[in-house]
Amino acid sequence: MLGLHTVVSDNQHGWDALSANGSTPAAEIRGTFFTIVHKVSNGTVTITDEGSLDGTVWWPLKEIAHAEAQAADDDDDGVHGNGRSHSSGTTASHYRAACRYVRVTVSGVGGSETMQAWIQCSNAAN
Repeated sequence: MLGLHTVVSDNQHGWDALSANGSTPAAEIRGTFFTIVHKVSNGTVTITDEGSLDGTVWWPLKEIAHAEAQAADDDDDGVHGNGRSHSSGTTASHYRAACRYVRVTVSGVGGSETMQAWIQCSNAAN
């Protein structure tokens, strides 16, 4: 379970790359602060980071708003980067959410696009 350890590397997890539409396996977390890093290669895909209390029912997470994300977001829906198209490159999304499981869902994968993701979870008590 991520978020319980005082050693930072023990609170990190990397998922295998996705090369087709779908979701990563769920990662169990314990903590409310976490960052998910996405690396998209060879094109543009839509990425949605999702949370769950039971590993069955999933909802899209809302990224922590910060000045730069707010300035780039024109619809004021509180979602900054999640559920949006991501082009080739690496991005990070920061969350503060109460959930037990986290996964990444990707869609819009065509020919050679891939998406790989990593999570780092921090328990505020650590």
